[in-house]
Amino acid sequence: MRIVIVGASISGMMASVRWPDALLVEAGMPQSIAPVLASVFYAHQPVPGFATKPLRVTTKVLGRNKPRDYAEKVYQNRLLPVSMDSIVPEVQAWQWDFSAVMADLRASGAHRIRWNTKVVGVDWLHSYLHVMCGGTAEVIPYDHLITSAPMPVMLKLAEYSSNSTFPPFKSEPIWLRNIPGPEIGKLEDGHIEVTYCSDLDVLWYRRNQRGYNYEYEFTQRGYDKLGHEMRLGMVPLRPGKLQPHDHVLEIREWFKERSIHLVGRYAMWEHKWLSHQTWEQIAEMRL
Repeated sequence: MRIVIVGASISGMMASVRWPDALLVEAGMPQSIAPVLASVFYAHQPVPGFATKPLRVTTKVLGRNKPRDYAEKVYQNRLLPVSMDSIVPEVQAWQWDFSAVMADLRASGAHRIRWNTKVVGVDWLHSYLHVMCGGTAEVIPYDHLITSAPMPVMLKLAEYSSNSTFPPFKSEPIWLRNIPGPEIGKLEDGHIEVTYCSDLDVLWYRRNQRGYNYEYEFTQRGYDKLGHEMRLGMVPLRPGKLQPHDHVLEIREWFKERSIHLVGRYAMWEHKWLSHQTWEQIAEMRL
């Protein structure tokens, strides 16, 4: 059985642990993946195959705590049902270590992972993946295709016949900016503090602190208002904050019927989908 995984994202890596004989196809190079995995990341459950260590995560809300302002600030839509009252002040979490998985992928040959290989089309009728590698067009056959690529991207690649019958997918891009230094005070090892801010006059909407390092998350509103100097070093995360879509269930079923399996938040287009839920989904999947 030929299993092909599209994307060396966190979801793609989890899939590669679940199916170690699968071929992983990634458009980027190892150096482009590492910075994302090194950011402040934690999961609400440990996941087999990844080294983990327990974390104490505290969460607080800064400012006036106005859900409609937060919805406008983050999603550019005041009518979205957003609530900040469900925030839990302190939870037990786990930090994942991707270094062992990355080292294994780096050491693997082309039979295990194909770097610098961009997917340009999915022929689901004949189970072929059309890719471009270094300017050369290739075809990769598969029996099952597992992808963490965003749902609208997969719809375009698969030339979904009903793509024009429903409204477009909407999301708000996010930018990260890491600022080291004793701005607030150092946190002890194993402690992450997450702060949300709904105030429209504050440019960032979320701050992650670990030790002396601060990672700020900005949406389009905040990014546009920052000066050029402040934007230097900011890393974009796309597609960013997802807005709900009414047709995701039928689209997931359409892909599943064609042996294309969507894993992760962006592929499922589920804005509340967490990493441990992705692992549970992958672990329960029977191909």
